[in-house]
Amino acid sequence: MLEYGDAIKQKLEYGHATMDQLENHIEKAIQGFEKDNLFIDKIDANELGIEYYHRILLGVFHQVFRSSSSFALASASLGERNQIAKDYLLHHAEEEKTHWVWILNDLAGTGYKGPDPRTLHPHYTTQGYFSYAMFLGSHFPMGRLCMAAVLEGISGSLGPKYGPRVMTLLKIKPEFMQFFKSHGELDQGHTQEVLEVIRKTELTDYEYWMMMGVAQNTAELYKSIYNAAVSP
Repeated sequence: MLEYGDAIKQKLEYGHATMDQLENHIEKAIQGFEKDNLFIDKIDANELGIEYYHRILLGVFHQVFRSSSSFALASASLGERNQIAKDYLLHHAEEEKTHWVWILNDLAGTGYKGPDPRTLHPHYTTQGYFSYAMFLGSHFPMGRLCMAAVLEGISGSLGPKYGPRVMTLLKIKPEFMQFFKSHGELDQGHTQEVLEVIRKTELTDYEYWMMMGVAQNTAELYKSIYNAAVSP
């Protein structure tokens, strides 16, 4: 069996990594979100129905409902050496804590008649996403910040691109697409904001490499929620 001391030694043998490499991985993850995305395929084919809109809102609900908890956990798990990141994570937890209300309003305003999402068991793809967020919050807090950079980038770039098309397809009033519309608007500057916090943080080569993996995992886990929303 590999002894823990040997595992630590292997961490030190990772090659040199830079912030530029991490930013490239984050951008690649954001761009890759559209590829093989069944929800976006529905939009492109003009086949998106209101039931799919409701399903994606329900799909992301528990991810949003629990996001502040994982940000706060990450902040608590960081030491004082990374005070800037620690403070930012706590600030982000505060900012995100009521965004789930937008989803309830969007559902109510577009004819949703099902149970309150707070009473529903989350889909396994959503569970996978927020479980990963909680894992990072407790075991690799800087990875939770990287996760945020990817998600903010996806929302900021794709919200303005696809939001108006969804409103046209489904004849939805802007006030009933508040979650995607408001997130898209707010998140356009957030990715660079998060990256600036990461730049000011002391990271080892190993931590850079791990965060590159977080970027890819985040995009794939989030995409799985969208694919599930239009799957049988």
